[in-house]
Amino acid sequence: MAKRQLLINLLLLLATFFVVVFGVVRVYAMINVESENFEMGKKEDEALRKLLQVENQLKARRAQLIENGKQFNIAVPLEQDVPTLLAELDSIAASKSMVLDSISLGSVSAVEGTQVGNVKALHFKINLTGLYGYFKDFLTELETNIPLINIEQYSFTPVITEAGTFGLTSFNVDATTYFITTSNNE
Repeated sequence: MAKRQLLINLLLLLATFFVVVFGVVRVYAMINVESENFEMGKKEDEALRKLLQVENQLKARRAQLIENGKQFNIAVPLEQDVPTLLAELDSIAASKSMVLDSISLGSVSAVEGTQVGNVKALHFKINLTGLYGYFKDFLTELETNIPLINIEQYSFTPVITEAGTFGLTSFNVDATTYFITTSNNE
């Protein structure tokens, strides 16, 4: 009977050993699969992060293009808006301590070689009086102004006072601004 009990204990021990070994192998396999799934998940997360980053870059680029389009429409507005141009020139002159003596509007001409439709150019001349330093500020403002103004040339003549000293200076500016027409007839 002791042998039988020993044999049963040995069989139970062997069975327990196989169950434990089989369980450990199975658990190890499951852990290995989960580890592989975790690594795949990390790679998928990284790929999704990159896609999200690309999507955000595309959204930012789209917003920038829309803003550039808005800026272009401001820089080169639709249709000729002479009253606004005159008001802006007067405002810029006043802000730079210049006196706007006169504005002469010239001809409207087509601008060739543009890719945005019917771009027209409006030529104009400005006569101002003021100090040279303020005139330089005025020119800087015109060059950075929106809508776009292209300064073609300028000249100045010092004004001599009755006492024979230099006073204010008379300035002449030839410039062009641009606009887009909606029809070919303008």
